Amino acid sequence: MKNKRFNSPSVKFEKTLVLTGYFGALVMVAIIVYLCYKEPRIAIDSSTFRLKGIYGVNIQLAEIAKADTITWSEMPKISIRTNGISLRKVHRGRFRTADGDKVRLNIHRGTEPVIRLVDNNGLVYYINRKNPTETRQIFEQLKIID
Repeated sequence: MKNKRFNSPSVKFEKTLVLTGYFGALVMVAIIVYLCYKEPRIAIDSSTFRLKGIYGVNIQLAEIAKADTITWSEMPKISIRTNGISLRKVHRGRFRTADGDKVRLNIHRGTEPVIRLVDNNGLVYYINRKNPTETRQIFEQLKIID
């Protein structure tokens, strides 16, 4: 006589439900990883710098007090991620430096140059692309509009 407890529909349903939950979690993680590694679109018009994508920002050009490019040796030491994503060499979102300053990162660690934008409130944005040539082109567009 077979034990019906292990073959009952409710046990099969529970197994299916658990497997569906695992699959759903895996899909969500894959989507987050994809969005993190996807290069954000950057649009610059006569009044706004737009970084579109996960943890994107809109900065009014009139609010930018300083714009320059820096090297990795000039980057501040980041102590904590307050709202963002860090996956290997990609960092996107809000972070805090070792000095306690709030910064916004949208960077590929180790890739130079890095665009540093400081707004009128003192908030610093660090932005670069995986391709250094693209980063330089973005900075040149900012210089032309400025």
